[in-house]
Amino acid sequence: DFEPLAIAFKRVVNIIKQARQNDALDPEFVLDPSLFQDQSESRLHEAYIRVRDRVSELLNSERHGRALLEIASLRRFVDDFFDGVMVLTDEIQLRKNRLALLNQISNLFERIADFSKIST
Repeated sequence: DFEPLAIAFKRVVNIIKQARQNDALDPEFVLDPSLFQDQSESRLHEAYIRVRDRVSELLNSERHGRALLEIASLRRFVDDFFDGVMVLTDEIQLRKNRLALLNQISNLFERIADFSKIST
């Protein structure tokens, strides 16, 4: 079912878009896994690393459908992340780190489709 997938990914893309508009996304900030406080952050990051490398290979060989399936495997990790943490926390370093993680994921999504344009 594509709709739950689109909802999860659209949420990521919209948070990043809003953060850019509000200058909350620091392009110089480097993701720091040592700042992760919840297992959902670590799990999402680990899953992202695995999927990112496979998606790059698949896109290079023009296997777009398979690349989308790989990205879809991130959905449960994205859902767990949003259930486990408050992205826009008052703690600046944590907020920057969480936004950096979501930005990496958003960039990966955008290699396949513009999820912000998908109607849900």
